[in-house]
Amino acid sequence: MKPEQGQNPQNGSSKLIGTLCTLDVFDASNLEKLRSYLTNQNVVRYVSTLGGDRLERFLSWLQRHSKVPGSGYAFSIFQNNPDGDRFVGISSLHFCGLDRRTAISGTIVGESALWGAGIGLESAVLKLEYAFGTLGIERILATLLSDNERAKRLVDRLGYEATNSPNECFSEPHGHGRLFYELTRDNWLRSTVKRSKSRGY
Repeated sequence: MKPEQGQNPQNGSSKLIGTLCTLDVFDASNLEKLRSYLTNQNVVRYVSTLGGDRLERFLSWLQRHSKVPGSGYAFSIFQNNPDGDRFVGISSLHFCGLDRRTAISGTIVGESALWGAGIGLESAVLKLEYAFGTLGIERILATLLSDNERAKRLVDRLGYEATNSPNECFSEPHGHGRLFYELTRDNWLRSTVKRSKSRGY
């Protein structure tokens, strides 16, 4: 499940391959499928960061990023399948700060039939292994809505800790049902989840 160290999916030299899923650099050929996920209210009901015009700005960022990466990493999530891997979601890291030591993490699995099947967990593990082990990121931040129980279980399992404020990387105010988390490299290295098989959570 652990990606090969030193390989960079951003330049096409390697994919991050797990048991259930594979992460590969986002390709614009999956943009319309992603749009269908992100306009499905059942999928994005907990993703308030894509409200208003933010969806189109996010999709525009992905289109630019797929050609000229720089402000972060965007991964397509593919379900591993003997008949051909299937695009099922997106996972991203947005750098916060010029030193690129802090990043904001986000993941969406768009196929509701796969929720609880372990792909969300495994895709997160693959990304975190790469972020801390290869990119040299020191801290990863996340935000979610307080009634998203599945996501809260996931960040707890990965070793994230709740913070009392959104810090400098988030423009959203604290409160209004929003929770903010951070995961440091030290806490990740102490975590055991990366060495366990990813199952439903």
